[in-house]
Amino acid sequence: MLYADDTSILITENNYEDLNQTIKLALDCSNRWFKANQLVLNLTKTNIIKFSPSNFFQPQLILDHNNTIISEVPSTKFLGVQIDNHLNWKCHIDQILPKLSTASFVIRQLSYILDLETLRMAYFSYFHSIIRYGIIFWGNAADSCKVFRLQKRVIRLMSGARPRASCRGLFKKLEILPVPCQYILSVILFIIDNPNKFLTSSEVHGFHTRSKNHFFIPATNLTSVQRGITYSGIKMYNRLPNSILNHQNDRNKFKNELYKYLLNKIFYSVKEFLEFSREK
Repeated sequence: MLYADDTSILITENNYEDLNQTIKLALDCSNRWFKANQLVLNLTKTNIIKFSPSNFFQPQLILDHNNTIISEVPSTKFLGVQIDNHLNWKCHIDQILPKLSTASFVIRQLSYILDLETLRMAYFSYFHSIIRYGIIFWGNAADSCKVFRLQKRVIRLMSGARPRASCRGLFKKLEILPVPCQYILSVILFIIDNPNKFLTSSEVHGFHTRSKNHFFIPATNLTSVQRGITYSGIKMYNRLPNSILNHQNDRNKFKNELYKYLLNKIFYSVKEFLEFSREK
């Protein structure tokens, strides 16, 4: 996978020995391709990251390629997103928290001199832009609650509310989605924009049931997968009211209806959204 001057190679194997050999082969092939295209592979900036469940132990990968040692790393930055080897997104969240704290301080200072509408513009420029980037990956992670707590603090600052005041009404007043709702919005829009990446229920089992047009939810026991787009995202999409699903062929109308629905309900978690939708 090439992006500008960055190259990423994704390798899947069933055991450590095969993985080690395949990585060596991939590096040799890549090096030949780079030379053929008058490019140079910078081995000092080359990393290996091995994705595995947190309770799954494997020896650390250490490769010697052209007399340069390439070691396995626990995390790496890819297109501005910090990816860790267990895909729990803790590293990325820890990285953006100081940036959000700085944005929170800026908004606090601006709150003394700006009106609410201008302050809201500052929020979207300094705070929301950081939250939104890559949220489809980390927005359902266990540590995302840290970002949500910081967001609620900023919402109280903007509204002049007490430190422990409820924020549900404040989110509605400011027309700002809480972090969980922003995650739900972003993930469902991703599914709408990429329907070819998912199968419908009728395509899997062939029966024309009431939910035949719902997307099929893959079976998995891994928590990291259940929190990801292909599992929780499909569950959320399938629980949407028909009043929103009816607009799936008109993206702008679909997005507007979904945004209004989330802003009206102000869900504080994906679980709350799923449970409310089940009751309906």
